[in-house]
Amino acid sequence: MEKRSSSQTSGSPPVVQSSPSVQQSTPSEKSNKSTTPAQQSTPSDKSNKSPSVQQSTPSEKSSKSTPSVKSSGTTPSVQQQSPPSDQTTNDKSSSVSIQLRSPSEQRSPSEQPSNEQAILMARRDNFRQRGRQSSSTSITSTHSVERIASLQAENYTSFSRAKTVQEACSCFNITHEQLEEIMARMDAHYDEGLRSETARQPTVKMLPAYIRDVSVGLERGKFLALDLGGTNFRVLLIELKGEKHSSMQSKIYRIPDNVMKGTGVELFDHIAACLAKFVVDFELSKLETRLPLGFTFSFPCQQEGLTSAILVNWTKGFNASGVVGNDVVQMLREACQRRGDIDVDVVAVLNDTTGTMLACSFFKEHCYIGVIVGTGCNAAYMESLDKIYKLQGKVFPEKDGLPNEMCVNTEWGGFGDDGALADFLTIYDTQLDENSINPGKQRFEKTISGMYLGELVRLVLEDLTRRGLITTLPIDDISQPGFIPTKLVSDIEGFVKEDASPFGKINELLLEKGVDECSPGDCAHIAYVCSMVSTRAAHLCACGIASLLKRVISRKVAVKNERGESPEMTVGVDGSVFRFHPNFEHLLNVKIHELLDGQLNGWKIVLALSEDGSGRGAAVAAAVATRMSRIIKEKKELEQASEKTEGASTTSPSNIQMTSTTQGPTSTATTTTIGNESRRRSRIQSFPEEEDDDDESPSLQ
Repeated sequence: MEKRSSSQTSGSPPVVQSSPSVQQSTPSEKSNKSTTPAQQSTPSDKSNKSPSVQQSTPSEKSSKSTPSVKSSGTTPSVQQQSPPSDQTTNDKSSSVSIQLRSPSEQRSPSEQPSNEQAILMARRDNFRQRGRQSSSTSITSTHSVERIASLQAENYTSFSRAKTVQEACSCFNITHEQLEEIMARMDAHYDEGLRSETARQPTVKMLPAYIRDVSVGLERGKFLALDLGGTNFRVLLIELKGEKHSSMQSKIYRIPDNVMKGTGVELFDHIAACLAKFVVDFELSKLETRLPLGFTFSFPCQQEGLTSAILVNWTKGFNASGVVGNDVVQMLREACQRRGDIDVDVVAVLNDTTGTMLACSFFKEHCYIGVIVGTGCNAAYMESLDKIYKLQGKVFPEKDGLPNEMCVNTEWGGFGDDGALADFLTIYDTQLDENSINPGKQRFEKTISGMYLGELVRLVLEDLTRRGLITTLPIDDISQPGFIPTKLVSDIEGFVKEDASPFGKINELLLEKGVDECSPGDCAHIAYVCSMVSTRAAHLCACGIASLLKRVISRKVAVKNERGESPEMTVGVDGSVFRFHPNFEHLLNVKIHELLDGQLNGWKIVLALSEDGSGRGAAVAAAVATRMSRIIKEKKELEQASEKTEGASTTSPSNIQMTSTTQGPTSTATTTTIGNESRRRSRIQSFPEEEDDDDESPSLQ
């Protein structure tokens, strides 16, 4: 896409999905509400008394506080037929026809499975048994999965093989009751992360972002924004025009690999040079006002205040020395001071998840949660200060005049690192984790984000191919990590959704990957795997969002309008998976409402696309921070006036001149100062390579 500087006006964001009608529980579900998921069993479970393999999580071995979810019953034996003669395992080195035998057939001593294989088979059976637990809202009852299952039956000569593929994928089936259990565990981990005594150890870190309010949509003024979160660095000039309208101009600058992996001084000198170049190009030195600046720094940080962020560790290919453990805002200021032509004092530093919430709140009322489902997965939300125990004695809302709440960056991707998700993960999740760059970390994120969905699908397809259930995928290709990207998963799901006979187009996609000819039956199996993995991802993400909504709803009163309509509480969502996967948003929305059935307290929940949280969100953060500074200043003025009139019987706040909190930024404590013209000309040297950004982020309607 060609990139150039541009300016665009935006309006309110589109509502991505209106609230669907909530599916009512079946009588059998209602009767089971009093039991835990671990205690419930299906009718088939009751008739099959064979014991299942029970797994214990690491946390269970050391503590019994985390309930385990047991599975009971046995998996019915499926008679596996030999594949048709025209469907043999396609190996580049040799073409071998795999003869499948039923489990009851005797193996020769040389064919007996090894201990490792036997354990793997037992674990696979256990996961299949757990996935068969009945529920009217299970993954296999969703429309997309049911449709593909019907296509499997219509387009494949071996019905037995299709059923075996479905059995193999049943380990991804997490029932409604189990999702409720996951919600409860997530909620407990939120509280753990908010406690001061556990603040350094929790897997869900719950990092305070020091943003004390969301946007009111009336902010006005021009703001600078810096966005560092990848190999490209953006500088933006954003004008908030009130009434939910804004415009934006931006440029993209490349960060060379040697700078990403050099020293911290070199990195921030490069960022300062980008900012100086932007100032020249847009003639910002001619402005009479000084512009507040918001800095989106999308790396793990420990914030000690609104303008302080200590880098915990680098990610995304960055490894600049001398930055970890230091304040990135201070390093930016020092880099600008070394140049001499710009003087930066950052108003707010934030990550992209907080920015997603703030960007959406400018356009939509009652937006207290921001979620990113893209390469990574994370969420931020507004929490009561009374529950952020680790900030007790550090923040005093009764003194500063600000709301008694604060944005919290959950970092929920680490949920499950302590074993809390082990009951619900599959052998494929374990295999993916073991081969990742961070084994044992970010277990929740690895079930949802776009970085991993394609690889999960590939691992399942590799297993099915080795077992002879898929016969036209080259084993050498499907065994290569990265062979199935998440985009391919989305494209396959899109064809199944839109076309009555999608297999021709699926085959064309596979041809682009070098697969010569994929049979209709194998195309159906591939689509089924994609749908199961994607649906589980959406349902697990819904668990996280629903658990945060419960916390917010519990302290927000819903007030109906004059027409008696319930108010909307908006969840701002961004990320490539949410944007481009054809079913993800719908699956997410439906499951959230199912999980919160009867608990909305008068609210109507809406998911809205929050575009460019790292850009617009930084500008909105700067506007909110400026408003917060003004409120604190006015509070102090009021207290000083009260002290001067000590002894007087009445002291009215109306006697004190107070500035509007919705006008342009005028705070002197948090500004960006541009040097004079002569200094600018003498100091600007060898500006960095730039890329004009003509994609001014689509406006939020």
